[in-house]
Amino acid sequence: MLLIEELSKRPQRLGELAEVLGTHKSTVLRTLQLLERYGWVRREGDLPVFSLGLRLVGLSNSILDDLDIRKVARPQLDRLGSGTKETVHLGVMDGTEMVYLDKVESVHPVRMYSRIGARAPLHCTGVGKVLLAYTPVEDWPALELRRFTDRTIVDREDLVDAGADIRGRGWGWDEEEHEDGVRCIAAPVFGPDHEIMAAVSVSVPTSRLSAKQLRSHVSLLLDVTGRISASLGGAAPVSV
Repeated sequence: MLLIEELSKRPQRLGELAEVLGTHKSTVLRTLQLLERYGWVRREGDLPVFSLGLRLVGLSNSILDDLDIRKVARPQLDRLGSGTKETVHLGVMDGTEMVYLDKVESVHPVRMYSRIGARAPLHCTGVGKVLLAYTPVEDWPALELRRFTDRTIVDREDLVDAGADIRGRGWGWDEEEHEDGVRCIAAPVFGPDHEIMAAVSVSVPTSRLSAKQLRSHVSLLLDVTGRISASLGGAAPVSV
């Protein structure tokens, strides 16, 4: 499992994998050969580089298809993508990170580098900050408030204050806090009993849309997340 997790980051050589796992090369090679036999891993080149096999594609698709929220959300994500012409993400909290469950690509040549299944920090992404904002502070995971840009929030109290601001507005944002040159707006998706289940974002390069121009899409974003929430039997909290 550790080998599969390492290879999910990037293709790697035997020596790199053995070093990361702290295991002898011969042991790692035997495990890789077994994984390769069943299609979990594949190798390329004379000095082989190992990467994940196609067998995992079917499994990952099965997992995603079993997530009702993805099925319910997809038509509304498409609607948001059509209405904004920009990149749309659906994400959920998983431990100390957020995971992209679905994505609608921008129609523009310059697009966001992201992929379904990828992970990102909670404290400096639009989706992540919204997920934290509607999670009681005492239930927050142990966050590593790493700085990614000059705008990243690295103080816990500042992050708590940002969450209160998000709840007051009903939507959140990322103003070049995770990546320079990228801004986004995000809004929560609620399930029964007003618990937050996911968040949806619209992301753009700062060179294409100003913060004010991006905010013009907030009403559509909130309509989309409201409809997804309603389909899941949820609604926003009456008071926040």
